[in-house]
Amino acid sequence: NGDARFDIGAFLRVMLEGTMQEDTVFDYSENSKAVANHSVTITLKYYNTVIFTADFEIVNGADEYADDWWKDERRLHWWLNYPFTFDFRNLDEASVKINSGATSVERMPQVTPDASTYGRIRINPTFFNQYIPDPIPSTWTMNTLRISSTAGMGFVNGSFVSPRSNAVTLIGHSCPRSEKDIYLRWLNRHGELCYWLFHRYSTQQGVKDNEHIRANVNDMWPESGVIDNAAVRIKTVTKEIKAYTNELDGFDYEIVRQVFTAPYVDVFVRTVSTNNHVWQRAHVKAEAQTEVLRHADNYTKNRQVVITLLMPEEGHVEL
Repeated sequence: NGDARFDIGAFLRVMLEGTMQEDTVFDYSENSKAVANHSVTITLKYYNTVIFTADFEIVNGADEYADDWWKDERRLHWWLNYPFTFDFRNLDEASVKINSGATSVERMPQVTPDASTYGRIRINPTFFNQYIPDPIPSTWTMNTLRISSTAGMGFVNGSFVSPRSNAVTLIGHSCPRSEKDIYLRWLNRHGELCYWLFHRYSTQQGVKDNEHIRANVNDMWPESGVIDNAAVRIKTVTKEIKAYTNELDGFDYEIVRQVFTAPYVDVFVRTVSTNNHVWQRAHVKAEAQTEVLRHADNYTKNRQVVITLLMPEEGHVEL
């Protein structure tokens, strides 16, 4: 007639280590991919008799008790000429509205079968091709694309609530690709990919230098005409890029500032040799971020995020 309490947090962390890797890969086709979702069954036995069993669904993310998400309408920004995705509940249909037009019920790129109660999908908005042309012409403009459902989910006060009204509004920006800008994506604390267009401020390059002495070098006059002193200078070039955002209001600031705690940041770059665009892994330098508090309400665009990206080092020719 008593009770027993177990803290399975450490056990679940061990079981889920590395499970976010699949979330970091997306090919940007119209076919959505399931966000990694995991269920764990805990069973207690007394001798051979099962006295307790329960299924726990684990949703990736650093959710805190007061960290409510998907509770209200989300507002995301999409720069139309760049790759972009958003997460939504794994539903077969949802309401879609573009700009101030009429709302219609459209099918969703559902992942089936869905064994999870709160399964999420990662969607490329070009899936809604009747609203968004693919490829997107430079003259095409979209102010908002709103997708909503009353059968969604939410993380409220430390637990999941379902069904719940969910809505995401995509704010469209038409802009040409420019070398002056730098487009980033990162995994936020809820396991969703975030995207934002930053502006380049400066690039700082440095040279790391180290000397290596090789053994057994013949000091006699070689055929090449160069006397080798056996000293090789090992050099690599480091690069730091400082970038900044436009002025942000409180809602957008809360999204963008998560770049500081992201496990990785990807930079959208163009390869000169093939003129293809790829994602390159980078990291955000640990530094202070100041939030302006003058007229600090959620609707005033007076905040700004400034980051320093640590780019991969350039190597050297091995001798």
